[in-house]
Formats: sequence, C-alpha cells, structure tokens
Amino acid sequence: MPADVAESIRTSYDAMSAEGKAALVAVRSSGTAEDKRKSSFAGQYKTLLNQEGPEQVIQAVKEVWASAYNLNAILYRNRIGLQHSKNKMGVLILDMVNPESSGTAFTVDTETGRPMYSINNTYGLGEAEVSGVVTSDAWIVDPKAGEILKRRLGAKKIRIAYDPQRKQNVTIANDDAEHDPARFAMQTATALKLSQSMAKIHQHFVRKDSRITYVDLEYVVTEDQEI
Repeated sequence: MPADVAESIRTSYDAMSAEGKAALVAVRSSGTAEDKRKSSFAGQYKTLLNQEGPEQVIQAVKEVWASAYNLNAILYRNRIGLQHSKNKMGVLILDMVNPESSGTAFTVDTETGRPMYSINNTYGLGEAEVSGVVTSDAWIVDPKAGEILKRRLGAKKIRIAYDPQRKQNVTIANDDAEHDPARFAMQTATALKLSQSMAKIHQHFVRKDSRITYVDLEYVVTEDQEI
C-alpha cells in the first residue's frame, strides 16, 4: 500500500474515533464490475466487520483489495468474459452499527418483476439473512401510493449480533420479548420510511444512467427506528 494512502486511512480513522475511543468499523468492498446487467459478484469479495485500530483497518483494506483476485472472482470473470484489468476495487470504511434489525431491499418486486419495492428484514445483523440461516420477514411496498401491499412473517429463530466483551459476532436465540419471532422485526412506519429513502436512491441513479431499471441496497435499523 502506498504510504500516502496508509496515512490517509490513519487520519480518517482518527477522525471517526470520538473522545479517544477507537472506532469500530466495517471494511467493505465496492467493485466497479459488481451488479451489472449481466453480472453479479455478490458474496465473492471480502468484507471485514468489527475492525478496531488504524493498523487493523489498513490490513483489512489490503485484504479487501486482494479479494478481487480470489479464485472464485477470477473464474467468474473468465466465465462472463470480463477482462481482469477492467476490474477495479474500491473500499468503504464505515462506522459499525449493532442494529435492532437489518436486511436487503430492492426497488422491484423480486418475485413478479412489478415496479413495487421488495424489503427483507430480520433481527440483528444482516449476515443472518444473506448467509441463509434465517428466513426474514418480507414486505412489498407500493412506492407511489406509499402503502404496504403485503407482508410475510419470517421464521427468525436466531439473530447475529456483536458482543463487545468477546469482540466478535455471536449467534443468539430469539427467545425474549424484544426479539419475538412471532412479530415483525421492523415497524410498519419504518418500512414506509425506508421505502421513501429507496425512492430517492433509485431516482439518483436513474438520473445518472437511464438504463438502470432498479437498485438493490442493504440497510440497518437502530433501536430507535433510525435507518
């Protein structure tokens, strides 16, 4: 890593840390070839959660860069005919949030293709959903009418959350009143608020490229229902 890039990371990390307390951050991939019309690199690049300290973050950035050339990514680019030299890797360093719930969302109904918003949500970190260990709650929202068209309760028997004492993510059974699998992990008002943000994000990217038909995103919801 060039010295000026490493120093920039140290400076930015220090700015993220408040009152002498080291920030806990996520170091995530953002490849230029991800999620195009004919390609999807979902799950192939590396993400490191709960990174603490500037040197650990610098090492994590190197690992994310290197993941652009892991075996799966190389084989996939070969299969779809994408030149390796055109594959660039950006890295995002984000504040870690230990959320009440989280999930994925699409500005299209993923089951029917209709221009409705599809939202998945589960307790804790989104890792539980994307790794397939839980069946998330599912919401379908009409963005123009601002109405919930349909929602389906998922079997959310466990959640993944960060344990500050062990300094790692742990799996916890959802057997308490605050994380009852028999109720939705996200409030209706929050789902509608999320759909409004989705509309703004969708419009932003469509203005930049009219060929874009839908966008997908990941989100978290805090205990006070902030998105």
